[in-house]
Amino acid sequence: LRNSRADEGLKYWIEDNNKLSFIAHDFYFNGQKRMFLLSSGASVHSPRFIIKQNTNYKLNLTAFDANTERFKIVFCKRRKGSTNDFDEMQTIFDKTGSPAFNSDRAVKESFSFNTGAFDEGYLLFEYQGRQNVWSGLFMTELDFYEGSNDRKWQPAPEDSEEPIEAVRTQVTQLAGSWSVRNLN
Repeated sequence: LRNSRADEGLKYWIEDNNKLSFIAHDFYFNGQKRMFLLSSGASVHSPRFIIKQNTNYKLNLTAFDANTERFKIVFCKRRKGSTNDFDEMQTIFDKTGSPAFNSDRAVKESFSFNTGAFDEGYLLFEYQGRQNVWSGLFMTELDFYEGSNDRKWQPAPEDSEEPIEAVRTQVTQLAGSWSVRNLN
């Protein structure tokens, strides 16, 4: 998932009601890194991505929340060539009551599911907090990948900050001698 740790603010993520922000919190890297914050009424879309049909995938995320009424994660998927926003919605997680994850520390959660006969989709995160009190859900390190084994968070390949280096070896031969030079 692009920008899955909010390193680039809210880039690539969609929320039409200004209920999504990014903020640092002491529960995650002692407040040195930011997280997504979903406020009550948030309906957040991840970027759309390609998937393999009938394949097992895993979604990991690190999260905590307070005064949650309901939190739901849905995979909105469609077939290749479809012009619909989605052809089917698949519920990955649906929790009513507080907390949905934990209210006194950030915890990693994992969800496994199969894509069925679909070719692409996006994740939809819906958050509703309790009325008349502050509520919110913090999340980061969203990791969506093929398979069922657990792993540590990894950025999307498109988000990698490390430049790709190419090395070329040049061999020069002169009368009775030669030299080798590696070029970046």
